Amino acid sequence: MLQYVGFALYVIYKGFPSPVSFALGIAPTPNEPHLLALGFVAGSLSFGGAYTSIPVIQAEAVVLGGWLSQRVFLDCIAIGNVLPAPLVIFATFVGFQGGYIYGGLGSAFTGAILITLGIFMPCFIFTIAGHELLEKLVRNKVTTSLNQH
Repeated sequence: MLQYVGFALYVIYKGFPSPVSFALGIAPTPNEPHLLALGFVAGSLSFGGAYTSIPVIQAEAVVLGGWLSQRVFLDCIAIGNVLPAPLVIFATFVGFQGGYIYGGLGSAFTGAILITLGIFMPCFIFTIAGHELLEKLVRNKVTTSLNQH
């Protein structure tokens, strides 16, 4: 509820945020380190749903970076929706396009792999880092007795 109130206050006093406000400036050029970082940031946000990563990648690649046209970005989203895979797989195509623009076909495959690794890395990091805590929670006698009632 606080998030909605905070957003409403922001809109009242500052106006509706522009698409550039989603951009962090982490991918001004689509080279390998920037694509990996963009994937990592978008993957960190995708815990709220895959749709939360779309405006971040769009702001970086289309609006702020300008290395991808809006039409090609929409093609990335369309391919991600057609494939029987998680929606965030559209980032693989974004990485391919960015790598191709930056350094040709070899960089295109590298960019696709790196942004895909970056976008799925937070899922594995958070799962591995929080595994022990979650196991303690499952074995907790108080939690177990509450679940049985």
